[in-house]
Amino acid sequence: MRGIHKKVVRSHSGKVASAPLLKGGAAMPATARTIGYARVSTEDQSLDVQLTALKAAGVSNLFVEKISAVNAKRPMFALMMKFLECGDTLLFHSLSRMGRELPQILGILRDLATEGVEWRSLTEPHLDNTTPSGKLMLAITGAMAEFERDQIIVRTKRGMDECRRKGMWLGRKPKVSAADARTMAAMRRKKMTAEEIVRCFPHLKIKPSTVYARTNPLMRKKQR
Repeated sequence: MRGIHKKVVRSHSGKVASAPLLKGGAAMPATARTIGYARVSTEDQSLDVQLTALKAAGVSNLFVEKISAVNAKRPMFALMMKFLECGDTLLFHSLSRMGRELPQILGILRDLATEGVEWRSLTEPHLDNTTPSGKLMLAITGAMAEFERDQIIVRTKRGMDECRRKGMWLGRKPKVSAADARTMAAMRRKKMTAEEIVRCFPHLKIKPSTVYARTNPLMRKKQR
């Protein structure tokens, strides 16, 4: 995108304070601006570290958003890609801010290079797409970042499976405590119906289906 631009400032919510302006659609000479991009995946994460580093690096235009890289629609990222011009330099805190998976990241960086836009990671100075060794380090770093994300997913799943194996409840605290569930299971063994059990626990405000859901595992365990 060519043209005369006003400074673009992004709030932490990703809202645009002022948008790029074009003057009659006429192409203007390439500029040499330093553009910054900062991103976190969720609303409760802080952007402070990234913003401080980018401002210290002297960015003239800053694009900020709180959205997962998995999301195909990153509005501030899309706007930034349109805003960048040949001769600009894009700064980001780390390679992971640009995308989630290595093919996605490499595709973005290749597009930037094709458009004559240089890029730099503030925390990974060894990354350089202008030399064979730099390109190798780029691929290795991206692959390691992707590997670490996959490992986190695997470890999280294993931890959740272990919690379930030990009978630990995951998620929100259940209305029916473990002690109440054991009492309900004992009542079922005495041939009480779920409807009768519900009436014995009016303070819980539960349905018969909840009785079955909380006691069925205990009933099966007892049968073994």
